Amino acid sequence: MSISIGKHGRALFASRRWRRVLLAGSTGLSLLLLLWGLVSRWDELRSYQWQFNWLPLGLSGATFSISLSLAVLAWVLTMRTLSAASTWRQDAKFFFYSWMARRLPTPGPYLASRVLLYEEIGVPKRLTSVGLLWENVLLIASGALLTLLLLPMTPLVRNHVPRGPILLAAAASLLVVVQPSLLERAVNWLLRQWGKAPLASLVDQRAAAMLLAVYALVWLTGGLILFFLIRAIYPVEWSALPLVLESWVVSGLVAYLAFFAPAGLGVREVALAYLLALAIPLPVAVIAGVLARLWLMVNELLWALVAYKL
Repeated sequence: MSISIGKHGRALFASRRWRRVLLAGSTGLSLLLLLWGLVSRWDELRSYQWQFNWLPLGLSGATFSISLSLAVLAWVLTMRTLSAASTWRQDAKFFFYSWMARRLPTPGPYLASRVLLYEEIGVPKRLTSVGLLWENVLLIASGALLTLLLLPMTPLVRNHVPRGPILLAAAASLLVVVQPSLLERAVNWLLRQWGKAPLASLVDQRAAAMLLAVYALVWLTGGLILFFLIRAIYPVEWSALPLVLESWVVSGLVAYLAFFAPAGLGVREVALAYLLALAIPLPVAVIAGVLARLWLMVNELLWALVAYKL
């Protein structure tokens, strides 16, 4: 019976029509929740003396450059570990080109664009696919571990975040990092099922631990981007920094679970506003979540143009 349910579930999700319905429904519901957050506190929003500070915005942009550099470094190290026949410059360019595709309605263009870009220079599709697998596994792993490490410093968040799924993700993540051969066996088993030759070597324990640390820094710098962005419109105290970091990481993990939405569109903003509202007014939290997405898109486009000149 479970097999039958699984087959029907896959068939349902494979339907383009139902994917669109799911995407439209989740996005519409998210927008309604964000709108409710503004309307329910309209008097507070209208009476707030809005100010804008350019210095925190500049710091946010500078931090974005650092965060993106770390993400690129992690991808370059991954492809070097996999012994891909590409240069670091090609790795960086392909990262930037495909990264913009994450904003499209499905993850397909993002995954396919990176695989096809590498195929043009002779890197096998399955090798690039393994690199993408490690990228996402280690992002989720580092996010789950960071969430647990930040919980003692964020008592307000502790009672609003279910720890069970995070503990499970963190335990699975540690297992993959300590025993990366488990993921290697799973990948090679799939390759054999598809009639493909197995990969001789993937990521070893040392490389996995190093990449995990780099991705943790990507999460932390991402939280700093948000913190400085909030300070540009609201005088949030430095004591709230751990909560902002925790909110950024948790909402990012929620966006990964919302695989049906492009980059967690709407879903991440709702989760982010919900957690930020523990430290700042709800209308400011909603606006900060929306501004964060727009700010990231602007910076990504800028760096994509820079990458074009590499």
